[in-house]
Amino acid sequence: QIIFDESYYHRMPPSHLFHGLLLKFWEIKTKFQVYFLIDPIKELWPLMTLLVDFIGEKKISRDVLSATVHNSKGLGDFLDKIDFKKVSYHLNELGTFRQSDFLKTYFAMQTHLYRIVAAETLDIVGLLEFITGYNLIDSRDITLHDLFKSSRYFQPLFKFVLHLEAEIDNPQAMDMAL
Repeated sequence: QIIFDESYYHRMPPSHLFHGLLLKFWEIKTKFQVYFLIDPIKELWPLMTLLVDFIGEKKISRDVLSATVHNSKGLGDFLDKIDFKKVSYHLNELGTFRQSDFLKTYFAMQTHLYRIVAAETLDIVGLLEFITGYNLIDSRDITLHDLFKSSRYFQPLFKFVLHLEAEIDNPQAMDMAL
């Protein structure tokens, strides 16, 4: 869902809306949007633990599983269509997982989208403004430390950009890439 708040965008840098829309586009194109609609800890984690218990026959009834899924933003509609043999196979392949695994996956997916947008637009300043909420052109009082603290996504994107620049500055790396 995209909400256009004129007062919000009026005080933000011009590229802020552009990057928000572009990130939403890439969420859809990469099929990440469904995962981003679900809270990984409040909604996905309870569902996954119940699925593991249900498939592991730990006395979790289909009704309990159904009630949990139905409380998770309408995900219950596909419960009847679930092939639990496939789910069981994939859960066995996945092995043991922790809440931190869900958070790491969410972070990696979001970081990946930021990298795509950075590479596609080459508007690093605009993207960093979007991520941090700072206006980097007009504000002179912002330090690099402030930017690192402003968003957990700043550091990986900053490193990504530095890595790209290092490859551009190194002709041998560019020759090997071509």
